[in-house]
Amino acid sequence: MVAMAAQAYPQCSYDTLAVSNLVDSLSTNFPSICKKEVIGQTVLGREIVALKISDNVTLDENEPEILLEGCIHGDEQTGTWMLCNLARECCLQYNSNTQIQNLVNNREIWIVLIVNPDGYVGEPGWGPTRPNANHVDLNRDAGYMWTGYFGTSPGPFSQPESKVMRDFILSRNLNIMIDYHSGIQGIIYPWSYRGDPSPDHNEVQSLATDYRSVSGYPAGEFEVTSGYELYQTNGSLIEFAYGSLGIDAFTVELFSGFSGDGCIGMQYNRASMLMMIEKAGYGIQGAITDANTGQPIAAKISVQGKMPVYNSASIGDYHKFLKAGTYTVTFSANGYNSQTFNNIAVVDIGSNIVNVSGNDITVTGSASGAGNGYSLFCSATPDRTWTSLGNGTSTQSFEMGNLSNVRYVKVIHQ
Repeated sequence: MVAMAAQAYPQCSYDTLAVSNLVDSLSTNFPSICKKEVIGQTVLGREIVALKISDNVTLDENEPEILLEGCIHGDEQTGTWMLCNLARECCLQYNSNTQIQNLVNNREIWIVLIVNPDGYVGEPGWGPTRPNANHVDLNRDAGYMWTGYFGTSPGPFSQPESKVMRDFILSRNLNIMIDYHSGIQGIIYPWSYRGDPSPDHNEVQSLATDYRSVSGYPAGEFEVTSGYELYQTNGSLIEFAYGSLGIDAFTVELFSGFSGDGCIGMQYNRASMLMMIEKAGYGIQGAITDANTGQPIAAKISVQGKMPVYNSASIGDYHKFLKAGTYTVTFSANGYNSQTFNNIAVVDIGSNIVNVSGNDITVTGSASGAGNGYSLFCSATPDRTWTSLGNGTSTQSFEMGNLSNVRYVKVIHQ
């Protein structure tokens, strides 16, 4: 470890009462941006709670969603303590920190502080326990490629906590998910049940590498690896999220050993967590609706060579992280003709597009899919303040006019 400048976090550890009090305090004092949802109960009847942090927090908006969760293993509590401080910071600094305000305004941030409350409390004379009250390892209990290998799970989704998290994940439209643990120091991406690279290997490895790059961990002390390269795991929650729904899902191991300090964890991971919340909105996104009624329809979005994702059936939006490149994207829904779009360009928005003499942006398109016409919009910030650059057909170049630079581009097919 190296010494770091401490930031003022009031608590570095939280017992169950402190976690509950924090959740109630944030949702009560910041009701416009923070909402508490009880999403289920444990074996012993304890509540499993999710915090949603977003502007217009009571609405389901067309915004990228990310899930951060802690303590699926009850004795690995540092993730919970760190996420308590993240939730607190997002609420308290909303009006004073531009970065946090932009993220809260343009993302839907979900935080499940304790997935395994019974294990968090533990057993008399023993303390916190890795499994739940039925002595089942919840991170070997998820249904995707479940085998019972290296775990105590008697069957896929056998436990109430596993069912709660399954149903919650299925009810949302998540783009990124991070499950926080302790035991080693590193970030783990799929696959864990097999040694082959996942269809989104380039994307998840890139995100994991970026997580390490902006973190506060000393050089050489934070690993980036697929799960299988460490040890084979079947039935993990991140494997279900990725394998079933295409969510870019990660395990982050905060500290070597099962104990740690929530304040140090926050200092080491703060920039990484905020970066992942930001990158949940990178890649492709949009909304899928019926061409005649304008109503949202449930659909599958397939990017050639990648794991498909699914949109929100209630409002129609979809989001998939992709690295810069050109892609073929197919949209399909029951009862509708599939539509394929070729040459969909994803740009690297690590730097702004600067206005120079002549045309600045070229849209490369084809006539397949939804017709020839489209409208182009640009924005310098992610707050949806869009400036129209005009209409086009197929491949066409545009001049940015009075805009000095832009960072975000939106194309709407007509």
